[in-house]
Amino acid sequence: MKLDRTTPPQVNDFGHLNIPLPRTTMLQNGIVLHVIDAGTVPVNNIFVSWNRGEADVDSPAALNLMMSCLTEGTSRLSGAEIADIFESNGSWIKFGTSLHQSFVTAYSLNSNVKEIIPVLIDIITDPVFDNEVFEIKKNKYITEKKIKLEKVLYQAALGAIELNYGKNHPFAVEESPEEIELIKRDTAVRLHNDIIATYPPVIYLSGLIDNQLLDFIIESFSKLHFKQPASPYKVVERNQAPAGSVACKSMPDKKQSAIKIIIPTIPLDHPDYLPLQIVVTALGGYFGSRLVTNIREEKGYTYGITARLLSLKEGCSVSITCECDNCYVDAVIDETKKELKRLATEPMDESELRTVVSYIKSSLASCLDNAFSLKEYFQSLFIVDKAPSEFYELQEILQKITPDDIQNIACKHLNPDKMLVSIAGNC
Repeated sequence: MKLDRTTPPQVNDFGHLNIPLPRTTMLQNGIVLHVIDAGTVPVNNIFVSWNRGEADVDSPAALNLMMSCLTEGTSRLSGAEIADIFESNGSWIKFGTSLHQSFVTAYSLNSNVKEIIPVLIDIITDPVFDNEVFEIKKNKYITEKKIKLEKVLYQAALGAIELNYGKNHPFAVEESPEEIELIKRDTAVRLHNDIIATYPPVIYLSGLIDNQLLDFIIESFSKLHFKQPASPYKVVERNQAPAGSVACKSMPDKKQSAIKIIIPTIPLDHPDYLPLQIVVTALGGYFGSRLVTNIREEKGYTYGITARLLSLKEGCSVSITCECDNCYVDAVIDETKKELKRLATEPMDESELRTVVSYIKSSLASCLDNAFSLKEYFQSLFIVDKAPSEFYELQEILQKITPDDIQNIACKHLNPDKMLVSIAGNC
């Protein structure tokens, strides 16, 4: 059979997308459990998180070190034994922190979950924080910090945080390698006691979840005891720099500079928030976006440039990021301003609008791929107290949005005069 390669395949719209909602319950000990039963194979992920992160403690480095030591030994098991149990059961575990979250997460086969969960609970409740292990972790962390401090993109991000939130804001805490060196094991023990042992976590259980598995998880975690009820993290309002402010971090030996542009914008509950997401996607949220087409494809100033809407309770911002040769820094900033002005002054043609709408619909559809992608979507909503109904609200806006709407939103919320610019490199 000869294929007809002259006629492109028909492109169809996704139609209305439906998202399966999690089942949420609170255990008697205060743990909130979200169950996302959307799997097709017998595997699961259990994500255990506390609403205390790097911005909620005096030392973000100490918090990271505390979390990294959880899997390195308990009163019952050594770190090697913990690793062997997970590996021999086809499971894996990781830990991490973000601005307002600390977490431990484990993936496992449903058939092996009874081997994994007792170890996971042991890790959470009874870590020993061996001093020798702690010092090894600390030295590794210091090395990684030194490497980060040499990267122009990292330095530009630090400058952008100070411009956007203020030098004294918790987001702007940046510990030097020398300060990290002074952190002792006792600080990690205290943080475990103040956070992990004090507040009941939020748990996301996702995968192919049957009643037997769910009952086992509830029974296992119901045995834990905590000192206080869960409480929301503290929101510290930002104190941003005056519009048009520029911060430069001189790194003369670097051949490339990093540029981080911030435009402080509307809060999460503003009626224009979801339409603004669409406009920011058109600006720099996908490979064919305005910034990529102009600055990368046509001008060749950078290999990549992105724009995204940062959604935080402390204040939302449009963030534009790229790296370029030192000689192109001013040109990149100028072209970015031009693209912002063009979005606000020239109606978008229907073809581009259809592309942007299709891209965002594809992103929504990708949330439905599996239970784990659903879990990540709900996490991103719940951490900022947003409702799952946003999934449907965005679809409705995508169906109705017009080029005039795009232009009006850009005009109201993407004013280039409000840009805060952080540059790191040979500047």
